Amino acid sequence: MADRLILGSGYIGLEVAHRWVSRGDRVVAVTRSPDKAVSMREAGILPLLWDWLVPLDEATSRSILAISAHFQTVLVAVTHAQQSGITPADTHVLGLRNLKDSKLPIENANWIYLSTTGVYGSPTDSLWVDEDSPVEPTRPGSIAAWAGEEWCRASINSTNLVVLRPAGIYGPGRLPNWQAVRDSVPLQMDPDSYLNLIHRDDLVSTIDHFANNPAQHSLYSVSDGVPPTRQQYYDFIAQMGQWPTPVFVPNDPAHLTPPGRKSRSGANKQVSAKRLQNEFSNFAFRNYQIGLRAILKEIVAKSNKG
Repeated sequence: MADRLILGSGYIGLEVAHRWVSRGDRVVAVTRSPDKAVSMREAGILPLLWDWLVPLDEATSRSILAISAHFQTVLVAVTHAQQSGITPADTHVLGLRNLKDSKLPIENANWIYLSTTGVYGSPTDSLWVDEDSPVEPTRPGSIAAWAGEEWCRASINSTNLVVLRPAGIYGPGRLPNWQAVRDSVPLQMDPDSYLNLIHRDDLVSTIDHFANNPAQHSLYSVSDGVPPTRQQYYDFIAQMGQWPTPVFVPNDPAHLTPPGRKSRSGANKQVSAKRLQNEFSNFAFRNYQIGLRAILKEIVAKSNKG
């Protein structure tokens, strides 16, 4: 049995917690929601009510020490969404500092920090990017993630840190725009730009792998490695649901990709998964078609009933 601490009890953090608890691990997970804390406790997860943007009080720290004398794993899976009154660059750094300064028993723990492939800059020689590609975050979320990465590298022993950069996460309960496809609502995006994806369960498996096995590197892009164009992706959704062919209306027609060429906009890239696959390739959903089939089967069944 291992003692694990999870910061962020959202789509990924909770799923990781459930997996670890099912194996007999003792899991403390941070949440700001009293209601979520109740459901977590019912599932065998030990909730810690804490807004990590505020220093943790010593009384709460002592209560956690009574549960565990040492956490083997610290997983940071907090949203990168901008917080009111806090600059993007401080969104995670402030919380990470409060975590490090807390009296929680995390000394010598192995840290896993969830960043995002959004930190990558525009590829120059090809559309492919990997862990050695330039970093140029532009959106608030990716700025927060990059600042968090940099803080971790400066503050955590490199032998105890793995940074994971997940691609777009999809899975049960998270399939954006399927209703728009069903209802023939035009999709405001470039159909020739790429989608880099990772299924929720495969990201959870990756986290679990590095929580239990030594890593050869401190940084990994987490993607299935076979990005489709948005045209291919949404056409597949339409075919699975037997819905009309999607219609695309890019936000800025000036950035439409000329016929026969792939878009090279800053937001368009293909994320290589070679480094991760060299160490861990036990994905249940190796491409978007496999991943979407199970999700859409349930969605279509419910939609038809409605």
